[in-house]
Amino acid sequence: EILDLLKNASSKSDRTRLERTLVAVAAKFQEKESPSEVILSEITDIKDSETKSSLIKVLGVIGEPQALPVLQTYLTDEDAGIRIAAIYAMSDYPTPEPLDDLFEIARSSTDEVHRILALRGYIRLLGLESDRPQDTTVELYLNAMELAENIQEKRMVLSGLSKVYTIRSFETVVTYLDDSALRPEAEVAALELAKKVGWRDPVKTKAVLRDLIDSTENEQLKIEARELVIKMSR
Repeated sequence: EILDLLKNASSKSDRTRLERTLVAVAAKFQEKESPSEVILSEITDIKDSETKSSLIKVLGVIGEPQALPVLQTYLTDEDAGIRIAAIYAMSDYPTPEPLDDLFEIARSSTDEVHRILALRGYIRLLGLESDRPQDTTVELYLNAMELAENIQEKRMVLSGLSKVYTIRSFETVVTYLDDSALRPEAEVAALELAKKVGWRDPVKTKAVLRDLIDSTENEQLKIEARELVIKMSR
């Protein structure tokens, strides 16, 4: 019934509400039932681009494995709206499986909008729980940083690195303290990582923190950095 309402939706706001409703209903399915199968059984026959785009995005949020190959095919659809919907779907996926697809779009697409959306989705998926080594995650974030052409994506990378609790991540973030455009985010990330992993190399960590104290304009950060230096010196 909700699918039928979506097919007949007359406005973008109605479609958005119905997308959310579909996701909410899908979450209530029993373990052996598949909401994606219901959508996949109908999506091929839908001709309206906006309706199909809505269902593609819903499939991404639900994130059942059988939907991923279908979403991959829509990445090369002749309809630009369908391609963007597929990028959104993979960006909202609940697991990191679409990482390679999004990275390839961010790396090689000739469409700037596609590149930006895919890169943001890639950075988001890097933050999801996975079994890969943490240092590998740092390398993947650095790959994203190389592709980032504007400040927003670079800030996203630094925010992501601040949650990878390794010395390598700390050392990486510190290198961006010399970038005036990224310094505020780098300062926050450096302090967060210092709290988590600074004890592994206290001499270097305290040196970084003292530099932060002397140079930052963030008064709260300055207070927290001082407290951490005192704690690490005991």
